[in-house]
Amino acid sequence: MVHAAETGAGTTVSSDSPSSTAQPGPEAQRLEALRGELARLLGRRTGSDGRHETAIPELKLYRFSHPTEPAPVLQEPAVYVVVQGRKQVTVGDETYVYDPSQYLAVSVDLPAVGCVVAASPEAPYLCMTLTVNPRELAALIVETGRQAPGDDHDGRALYVSPLEAPLLDAFLRLVLLLDAPQDVSVLAPLILRELHYRLLRSEQFGRLATSSRRSAHA
Repeated sequence: MVHAAETGAGTTVSSDSPSSTAQPGPEAQRLEALRGELARLLGRRTGSDGRHETAIPELKLYRFSHPTEPAPVLQEPAVYVVVQGRKQVTVGDETYVYDPSQYLAVSVDLPAVGCVVAASPEAPYLCMTLTVNPRELAALIVETGRQAPGDDHDGRALYVSPLEAPLLDAFLRLVLLLDAPQDVSVLAPLILRELHYRLLRSEQFGRLATSSRRSAHA
């Protein structure tokens, strides 16, 4: 089974559909601008293919100039945001595809098979990952007073969700901070806290709350 997104965001629109000629709304324009700026920044900061560490330990950058062969990977607990290209990850008999319109989130260490399916030297695959801190999530749940739901979701530890502008904007500010290393120690924790908050405000609150509880018990 292939999951383009849990909301059906992977549906293809034919070229003669009226929606394909409609002008994008303000939100779509904002998302396009954010993705474009992040693609420019990640392209500049990843001069070679592979994984790139940053001055912010929770943030890692990836670049691949060509599609890759399927290979075993260990998906670590993190949020994976593609700003250019496309990747797929297979867990068991389910395949998840994510691109600049969605983010992939993983709540536990998970063996999988992954490959980049859309990349070229002119438009390389560019991705950033954020390690999620379950203690930060748990503290925010308490602070915001949100009622942590029961385990009423499908139990998957890997899921794909639509990428919204506020979350992408916070990622942009975190990447921009890499150009001001003198500010990282003070400002990075604030932006990381905001990113955790934005994730909790998403449709995946139930899964994230469950993940934070399990980590606390462990």
